Amino acid sequence: MDGCYSKVKEIICLNLLVFLLLSAVVSHAENVAAETAGQLQRSVAAGEKAEAKIADGLKFLPDVVAVVGEQPIPGRRVEVVLYPMLLSRLQRNSELPDQQQLKQIALRVTRQLVDQELLFKECRDAGYYPDIKEVRKKVEKLKNRLGEERFEEILESQRLSISEFHSQTANTIALTRWMNQEVYPHIEIDSTEIKEYYENHKQSLTQSEQVEVSHILLTDTDADSSKDPRQLQEKANSLAEKINNGETSFSEAAKKYSQCPSSLNGGRLSAFGRGEMVREFEKTAFNTSEGEISSPVVTEYGVHLIKVHKHYPEKELSYNQAKAEITQGLRNRKANRMVQEIIEERRQDTSTEILFKP
Repeated sequence: MDGCYSKVKEIICLNLLVFLLLSAVVSHAENVAAETAGQLQRSVAAGEKAEAKIADGLKFLPDVVAVVGEQPIPGRRVEVVLYPMLLSRLQRNSELPDQQQLKQIALRVTRQLVDQELLFKECRDAGYYPDIKEVRKKVEKLKNRLGEERFEEILESQRLSISEFHSQTANTIALTRWMNQEVYPHIEIDSTEIKEYYENHKQSLTQSEQVEVSHILLTDTDADSSKDPRQLQEKANSLAEKINNGETSFSEAAKKYSQCPSSLNGGRLSAFGRGEMVREFEKTAFNTSEGEISSPVVTEYGVHLIKVHKHYPEKELSYNQAKAEITQGLRNRKANRMVQEIIEERRQDTSTEILFKP
């Protein structure tokens, strides 16, 4: 989705891509982490309290949880995976799992980290090493896209240092190249498989409800003397009045005043579904009628005016509409099976020891 306020799942995906191939447990942690990244507007005291509670809950982790070949896996890597999930639970006013549950979850994550190391070893042995310049370029591009402050905020939400982020990005680049050259070329999907899947899953192959909008984003840099959002709300109300009175169009106002990159396109965004935008923005967009302009909406990014162009109800996809998605899904499923087989082969010729025993 358009970049100034859509959820930052791309960042989390960069760090935990391997786990998506390996485990529903860590995939869940990734999704929760993406949710957590948009909820960091908590008080410092509450954040410190939650951090201390999580640290206390995970103090059973040893310094090294496993060894793969000669490569130790630090307990901190388990913490990096678990921290966002546990923080999200606490922010929803839930308690942490009890110690026995936490230990079992940590053990599952440890096993997945062992599998990850086996897979990275396969990549390295096959000659897939990331170019350091490429890693730095990718990280800098991401940092420039999000801004320094937002980038650091996301790393903090993931309990990652910049060096750890570089390392995980490097591994992801190597893995992606290996997958693209050593796995996917050996996967074949024929039309019979695609049609059979479509017929068996037709009812679940739908396009979710969507909405298409334009918006104007006003940030605190527009305020004359303070960062009080009320100033921005007043400015947004003034703009809405001018638009409704015909003094200017929404598109022209967006081009002139909006601080979102979409201003270049008159504030127009691609159609999006639920769960793709920050909560306040999404709720207003879906609850505003076509052709109407919303009241000012305050989010962590600033104050928005939203104009709704069209609502798209949920609909069942035709075979042609679903074909590409089905094909990719089948390819990923076969790729996952191949990766699992490779991991098992690696396990046979690599010494592995899990030191963490709950």
